[in-house]
Amino acid sequence: MSYLRQLLEGQPVLKKRITAFVAKVREAWGDLPYPGDDNIVPETNPLFEEPAVVQEIFTGKRWQEVTLQDVFTSRDHSVWFTPQAFRYYMGVFMIAAIIHYYEVDVAGSSTFHYLTPPRLRDPHWTDSIDWTEIIPKLQRSFLERASKFDAAQRAVIIEFLELHVLVDRGLDPDDDFNADDLAAGKEFWSHPEFEKMIADKLKADS
Repeated sequence: MSYLRQLLEGQPVLKKRITAFVAKVREAWGDLPYPGDDNIVPETNPLFEEPAVVQEIFTGKRWQEVTLQDVFTSRDHSVWFTPQAFRYYMGVFMIAAIIHYYEVDVAGSSTFHYLTPPRLRDPHWTDSIDWTEIIPKLQRSFLERASKFDAAQRAVIIEFLELHVLVDRGLDPDDDFNADDLAAGKEFWSHPEFEKMIADKLKADS
């Protein structure tokens, strides 16, 4: 029995919510245009293998054609997408992260992480690294990716963040590890003047 099926036993409300979530993803991403073969990753870098892996897997592939193996292989590589490709493929990553929680390994936590604002004192990161110069770059990249999502997709992202925490906590109901990130993510994606907020932040950082 899969982890999700076991988790959903006796929880018809959560099961119904996940079913509705998948339908919302498919509707919000629908026939979104493919970003183009030259717009999957910004560039390949011989120092990093991840961009080349992402380029090879996703070039020419519509989001509806992405397989579970594709998500697993690129489970922590989605940050290497261009902003347009990040938006295009995020729907299938979110579905896989919820429906196939264990099968895609860290894709769930990575997707959750890449959809929440970078923070200076993130517990995921080691104190042996000075992040004071890196964080602004991460924040700008996050904003550039976020700017591509429309209102319907932003609402689905909030639903994903909530569901990820619920499914994740199924392993440990008392675990509140992602509570701060969840709150920050919901506040960000539900901002009433989202486009203006993004534009102002990017302008201030230019």
